[in-house]
Amino acid sequence: LDRVDEVPPECTAFAVNDRCLHGFSYQSSYGVQFHPEYDMAMARETIEGKDLPEEKLRRARESVNEDNYRDAKKVKKLLNNFIEIVQESDGRPL
Repeated sequence: LDRVDEVPPECTAFAVNDRCLHGFSYQSSYGVQFHPEYDMAMARETIEGKDLPEEKLRRARESVNEDNYRDAKKVKKLLNNFIEIVQESDGRPL
């Protein structure tokens, strides 16, 4: 689906795994690409609203399951920790 796969020029990655670049910073600006506010119904609705080839839609639909949702809920804690770090950084780059 929609995502940034490489760190933009002059940016620093701070959240990466083998599937995706999840967060990066540029000076005192931060970008993340995950949706901790999504529940399974919202994820399904978003997927169905996309104009994607059928194979991508199929894979996206299959990814909305209890295991992935349980893992995604952990990201809410990550987001809250991230917000705290940014607030405490007082505008300094991470």
